[in-house]
Amino acid sequence: MSQSVETKVEDLIGEIPDDNATAVTQWATDIAREVINILPQEMLWQVSVDKDEPGSGVAISTAKFLYAHKSGYKAIEINPADKSRAELSGSIYKATTTSPVFYREKGKVHVLPNGGTVNVVAYPTIDYDDADVTGVPDDVKHLVIMGTAVKGRLYQLDHLRRTLDDLTAPSYSEESLALLPIPSIADLSTTENAPALVLEPISLSDLTITANLPPEPNNPVFREILIDKSDATVPTYDMPVQPISFANAVTQIETNEDVELANAELDKIGTQINEFKTKIDNEVNKFNEQVTKYQTEIQVATQDAQMKQSKDFQSYNSEINKYQADLNRYQQDVNKQVAEYTTNTLQKDLQVWQQKRNDNMQEYVAKLDLYKTNLSNEKEIYAINEIQKEIGLWQSEQNQRLQKYGADLQQASTKYGSEFQNYQTSINNIFQKHQTMVQELQVLDAQYQRGLATFVGSYREPDKNAKGV
Repeated sequence: MSQSVETKVEDLIGEIPDDNATAVTQWATDIAREVINILPQEMLWQVSVDKDEPGSGVAISTAKFLYAHKSGYKAIEINPADKSRAELSGSIYKATTTSPVFYREKGKVHVLPNGGTVNVVAYPTIDYDDADVTGVPDDVKHLVIMGTAVKGRLYQLDHLRRTLDDLTAPSYSEESLALLPIPSIADLSTTENAPALVLEPISLSDLTITANLPPEPNNPVFREILIDKSDATVPTYDMPVQPISFANAVTQIETNEDVELANAELDKIGTQINEFKTKIDNEVNKFNEQVTKYQTEIQVATQDAQMKQSKDFQSYNSEINKYQADLNRYQQDVNKQVAEYTTNTLQKDLQVWQQKRNDNMQEYVAKLDLYKTNLSNEKEIYAINEIQKEIGLWQSEQNQRLQKYGADLQQASTKYGSEFQNYQTSINNIFQKHQTMVQELQVLDAQYQRGLATFVGSYREPDKNAKGV
């Protein structure tokens, strides 16, 4: 079973994209016309036909004119401006039956006198599903297939180039970091009231206490933990501008059909793609360095803030301990002065009264101890529940957010690198395939041109001025 024209072409260049049968028909028809126009008349006699010229001219816009004659007498071509002289009676230029002439004018060939015969080769229409190439000499039918394959390969290259338009360069999505505000810690407020010492009145010498009650410690003031990020630079990624343009290559392929210039333009594009890839790699490396530096700076700033807060806690605890020690010393001084006053002044007069007062004093001391214990417990509970708990929870969640931010940065960078690698691989695959197809096109076009040159050269007319002719 004979193969169709389209099948023969695809045997040379592979499948034609989009199953473009209409294009195959047009390519084959155009190449057949090109071959007919190039071949010498000595080859075209096999497919030429005679058309009668009744005197009104024969249209040859869809055929190649070979020669004209009248009743077997060859007609000589004249300038259409001389047609009147060729018809003028008595003129030496008058055409005769045995010396006919012809001229071309307005798409027609005219034979004088009174018409004649025009020999032409009609330009054939070669359908993609034809089983054979008709309308051209048998010796050059394969060249029609080969020339059609050249046009088909140019179409394949253009279709491959357009696949680059469907590729989308990956974009990098910058991650955001939202840190928690410093927690608000309520001031310490106590519910305990200091007990009062109540004694039965008695007329005694005044007891003078020289010890001074130590002042109560001030309420704690804690500095807010402020993470200084002024020296930390948030990493940024600068996407290089893609300078690649296929405009010149398209012009050379589609308009000029110049394979060499098109290949040169494609080499330039390949260089631009490699340069663009290098810029992308450099920017990705810069960005990764900035991310590492930024994470280190944030960690150092966080540690500095925590150290400042720890110093505030230590300072306040030191002040509480000092107050407790001063209060103990004050109690000791009071007890000592009271004991001395009692022994030296009141021992005789106050034995009975002292017994009653001892009960009051013991009750007072017990209440005072209870007051100090409760006050100390409230301060400890405040430190544990309000300060350490809030700061601990804040610090824990803050660290989680920083860790998540670092993980998100790494994930985004990895995703972008993978997407760009796929994008680059797609471009490289297309470019390599394009280079291979261009090389095959050069070989195919060279065979086609060499085949035409061979047939044209073999029928070249000899030089009539050469010796022996």
